[in-house]
Amino acid sequence: NVDYVVHLAGNAHLTKEAAYSEYYRNNTVATKKLATVAAQYSVEKFIFVSTIKVNGDNSESESNFTFTEDSDVNPADYYSQSKYEAEKVLKDICRLHEMDFVILRPPLVYGAGVKANFLSLMRVVNSSMPLPMASLKSNRSFIYVDNLVDIIEKCISSDNLNDSLYLVHDLSVSLPDLLRQLSIAMSSRTI
Repeated sequence: NVDYVVHLAGNAHLTKEAAYSEYYRNNTVATKKLATVAAQYSVEKFIFVSTIKVNGDNSESESNFTFTEDSDVNPADYYSQSKYEAEKVLKDICRLHEMDFVILRPPLVYGAGVKANFLSLMRVVNSSMPLPMASLKSNRSFIYVDNLVDIIEKCISSDNLNDSLYLVHDLSVSLPDLLRQLSIAMSSRTI
């Protein structure tokens, strides 16, 4: 009696020594197993949260300096390769079993409980250590966790968003601007 599956699980930050087989098992094979079971139980729609890293580490090679749904894929590490393989497996299963899918490729997700690189950045800002990053001009995209949840809810409730891929973000900012905003929010003197 399940109509929709939202699949957000996966490993992004395994150790540097982790082999592709670990990412493949945790991200690709697990997605395949879940999608197969969902199809067997006649789930209507499978929503898979992938990663913008499937398109590459940065979009500077793109003519307009931003990725779109039509951009080429260029997974540059084991994590993004395994997520891209998961996308392909999911599409095959959904087409074979007439189950709708939506694939979302968000950038870094921030909000309460944020981990990994964003948490490290917050710790540096909180240390009030001066950072020599004012000359960095490239933008990074982010999405707030509640906004990602809202998008997922819209994917569930809309019949017009089936068998589709979407790149989602709500903030694109340069690293110096991000550091300034974090510094203000955290009452720090980093910048």
